[in-house]
Amino acid sequence: MTAWVRERTPNLRRITVTCAFTVASPTPSLTEWIYRPVAYITPSAIPVVLIAPVAAFWVAALRVLFFMVLYQFGLTPRPQVGG
Repeated sequence: MTAWVRERTPNLRRITVTCAFTVASPTPSLTEWIYRPVAYITPSAIPVVLIAPVAAFWVAALRVLFFMVLYQFGLTPRPQVGG
């Protein structure tokens, strides 16, 4: 289990995210890598409890964007035209 703390710095543009590992879990979990960048881009008005759903939104948005880029380069399967 990990505790995450979001703190506002005086310049109001940067958020400090502090991660504190407990003794029972010395290694980070599979999804902890996404919390730091999401906490950085998420406004401080969003409660810490909602960081996980916001992270899921950004992962889904990046997945759609990645598909769009691959589609533009012709790297996705195209429907077969019968004829």
